[in-house]
Amino acid sequence: GGDYGATNFKADGSAFWGEVLPENSLTRRLGDLLILLNERHPAEKWSNFLQDDMLTPAWEKIIFSGHSQGSGHVAYLAQTKSINGAVMISGPQDECIDCPEGTNFWIDDEYASSPDTPYTALAQGSEPLFSVMADNWMRMKIANPDINWKKGPQSTSFGLNTTKDDAIAAPLFTDVDYGDRSTCGGKLHCSVAIDDSVPYISTTKNDTFYLYEATVWPSILKAGSGKKTGKGKKEKQKKMRGGK
Repeated sequence: GGDYGATNFKADGSAFWGEVLPENSLTRRLGDLLILLNERHPAEKWSNFLQDDMLTPAWEKIIFSGHSQGSGHVAYLAQTKSINGAVMISGPQDECIDCPEGTNFWIDDEYASSPDTPYTALAQGSEPLFSVMADNWMRMKIANPDINWKKGPQSTSFGLNTTKDDAIAAPLFTDVDYGDRSTCGGKLHCSVAIDDSVPYISTTKNDTFYLYEATVWPSILKAGSGKKTGKGKKEKQKKMRGGK
């Protein structure tokens, strides 16, 4: 839990957000989900993702992925918890609007995740807030020099030859247009994650292949899953994806 803006007030004096109670916090909700999954599917070893108290998520064993607002949650978790990997799609979009130049906000603070925690990112290069995302990725790198990126955002071109090394070296963006079946309000924003907006090819038999399935999505997920644990051996992980 926490105040998460409850200390900020609107013009009428009311709180901008209400306080998040412990029972509604991410820690509690994710912990409850893992407990339920372990009870229903004990053979799948979901208990491996709980701490010794069997209540709290074992953050250091979990890879988090999210799109849009979900990517901001991933970045915030990487900053406040020592997680196993961070995969951010179209975000974070947070910014300090109308603030004096050089104003810092949460994204500029120190990161709790260990130096070998991998970070990957992807966005559509023409979506309205791409410049904000690109700035945030670089701010994250400045705040945490251990982040694996060696350069600024790089194009995936048509997304047919993207590699894990590409995703490790830099945040990625695509300039491929959204799919013509998109019903999303922000079509470009949705085009890197939401099925009806992702560019695709289809057959006369109505079989569909989404462009980023070829190399882009596999690359950012594999690169974001590369943290070493123990004596240098990769621990078997399950990716837990955060949504919009």
